[in-house]
This record gives sequence, C-alpha cells and structure tokens, in this order.
Amino acid sequence: MEEVKEYNTVYGGIKLTKDKDGNMVPDTHFTGMSMVIMDSAQDTDSVKYLATFKNHPLAGLTLRDSYSFDTTQTEQGQTVIKGINTTKDQLIVSVGTNLSNTYKELDSDGKPVVKTDDASASYAERKSYKTESWNYNPAYNQNMSSSDEKNKNEEFMWCANLVESMDMKSMVSDLSSGATTNVSVEAWCDTPAYTQDRTTKYGLTKGKKVYADGALPKGHTWKLNELETKSVGNNVYLCDDCHTATESTPHTVTLPDPVEGVTLTLGTTSNTYIKDDTVTLTVEKEGTDIVTVTAKSGDTDVALTEVQEAAQDEAAAQATPEQATTEKAKTVYTFTMPDGDVDISVTKNAKTY
Repeated sequence: MEEVKEYNTVYGGIKLTKDKDGNMVPDTHFTGMSMVIMDSAQDTDSVKYLATFKNHPLAGLTLRDSYSFDTTQTEQGQTVIKGINTTKDQLIVSVGTNLSNTYKELDSDGKPVVKTDDASASYAERKSYKTESWNYNPAYNQNMSSSDEKNKNEEFMWCANLVESMDMKSMVSDLSSGATTNVSVEAWCDTPAYTQDRTTKYGLTKGKKVYADGALPKGHTWKLNELETKSVGNNVYLCDDCHTATESTPHTVTLPDPVEGVTLTLGTTSNTYIKDDTVTLTVEKEGTDIVTVTAKSGDTDVALTEVQEAAQDEAAAQATPEQATTEKAKTVYTFTMPDGDVDISVTKNAKTY
C-alpha cells in the first residue's frame, strides 16, 4: 500500500442556497451533508468558507459513480428535472470533524448548556456547525435523558464530514504526469515539519517527506478551557492545536542555562508535558569530559533511562538512574513525567549547572 494524498490542511465550507424568503440556508435539510472541502479559504458563488482544519482523520473513502439532476426553469419559475447526469468512477473522500448539530455555551448563570438552532434561523443567525466540539467522553453510553452524568456528549450529535469528489481517471493522469510543487508542512503535536513534492492539481504525493536536521514535533500546547471545565466539574485542559483533552495538570521541564560544550534538547519544541508522558532528552557533548545529567521534581529524583542501542560505558553503568553519566558524543534518555515540574541539571568537570 502506498500513500497518494495526505490531508494536512483542509479548507472547509458549506454549500448555501436561498430559501423562499431569500435567506441563505444550507442546500440540504441536514446541514451536516452540506459541508465540502474548498480549494482555498475564500467564499465562492455557492460555498461559504467556514474554517481551516488541520490533520483531521479521514471518515470515509468511497469509489463510485456520481449523479446529479439535469434541471431547467419553466416560465412560471418552477424547476423541472429533465434527466440525470452520471459521472463515472469518482473517488469520494470525507474528512471527519466535530462540527455538530448542537453547540455548547455558558448560560446567564455561568452554567454550560447544550443548545440547538431554531429551525427557521438563517445561516447567519445559526451557531451549529460553526465551532467544533471537544472533550468527548468515551465512557458515556447511556441515553442522554436517563442519567445525571456530566459531559454527556450531547454536543457531538450529527457530526459533519468535509467532502470532496475527484475523478479517478484525472487523478491517475495527475499522479503520473501532473505538474508538481514543493509543499511545506508545518510541525504538528506529534510530527516534525517537512517538505514534500505534491501535484499542483490534486495535491497527490510525488516524493518522500524531507525533514530538516534536528526537526522536532511541536508537542502539545495546553490551555485551561473554561467551558469544558464547568461541564465536567474538574479542570480540563485542551491542546490549542489538536484539541486533545486532559484533566491532568500540565507541567514544565526546565533545562539549565547553556553549558559550554554540552547541548541538551527535549523531544518536542514545547517543554510542557502531563503526568505519565514519556519525555525524550538528548545530550550532545564535545571533547572527552564526562558529563552527568540529573533530573529532579522538587526534592524527588526522576529516573533517566538510556535508549541508545550501544551498551553503556563503565561510568554510566555505575551511575544511579537519576544520574545519567555519558562519555559518548550523543546520548538519548527518556523519563516518565511526574505530576510536577522537572528541572534538569548538568555536571561537568565537577561543576553543576
């Protein structure tokens, strides 16, 4: 199996039409079926740009024929169907979102309430299908009216997919001989930034992902979310980027001031982690001096584990887990994040930094 397309950045829009009163409304009665993938973050004559979605999962992949009605207008203004148009061999791709038929907001008393739009509201007046819901509760599996359990997932009703259709014959031609451009993909929570050649027409992948030396994932950017906190009753932190939710308090890993001849690098550009995260620490040094790295959370030692395949040298073997000693030019360690901040220190030539 070979990857031919990756949906890193998706421009989402909604197809609108005029109702009998001239208001712009979704072109289907089920709004979630009016969502499409756009070529850019710009409105078109029939599609209103909604938002940009990054690194969302695929919700569906279908190869089928596509059908549409061939219509005409009578002198009386009625729409008459003349026939059915058939387009053969279409690849239908659905990108999943948490845009839903309901939405959550705080009421006048500051309590979270899940609401739905009035059926007669114009699109401009609606709040559903405009903001993604987060902090899904997988443990909840009862009817929403049968339990007093908090965060009952009501705001995840009828979630929408962003859909696009591509002609397979045209895609094959684009993949084999289409013009290409070198695309830059920004770093994400769990992946480093990279560049890749992709076709200009469909964005099909034509080359390997190229990572810059030392490229790192971003890691999570945790922020306390008021709405979800009041919904659950405990502090809820959401990642600003991928919107992963946690009730664990984020903590920081602090590296020492620069030490001559020694470079310390965490496994992500963010230095914020939550309890039980596996944190990677890379130690690079110049010269022959023995360097000892220590991790502490308050007064408690944090064990460092070497993950290099090469056997530890004698000095490292004699060191305690909390004091990782290396004579190598580059050594990689991991540790399990405790429920507290971690300070890293370096000892070189009997001096601790």
